[in-house]
Amino acid sequence: MIADADEQTLPITSPKDVDVATSATAEPKLDSSRTQVETDGLAHKNKTTTWEPEEKEETASDPLLHEELAKMQKGVEEWKMAYEEQSKKVEAEKSWLYEIHIAYVNSQAKLKERQREGERRKNEYMA
Repeated sequence: MIADADEQTLPITSPKDVDVATSATAEPKLDSSRTQVETDGLAHKNKTTTWEPEEKEETASDPLLHEELAKMQKGVEEWKMAYEEQSKKVEAEKSWLYEIHIAYVNSQAKLKERQREGERRKNEYMA
């Protein structure tokens, strides 16, 4: 869509009358709505020719790469075994903690029962 010629031109004013903050030719403020990345992206879109890197297919034929991959796989296996071992320990501790919790609840119930029995005997003795 082509705009009228009047809309495209800016009125010429003397330097005294120009407000730099609102001028169309003023540099953008730091808090402008476009970021540097967006501006660079727009500039990139406007270029007629762009540089495209050559795509190269790399093969894993380097022996050092194979050694590094083997070390990484070994490390992953070691961490997996350590994780599984810790998981077993946690499960064992969970069951042990559950048993302790049950013993605590049972002991607390017995204590309350004995306290009630003591109160009942105290009331019988007083009466």
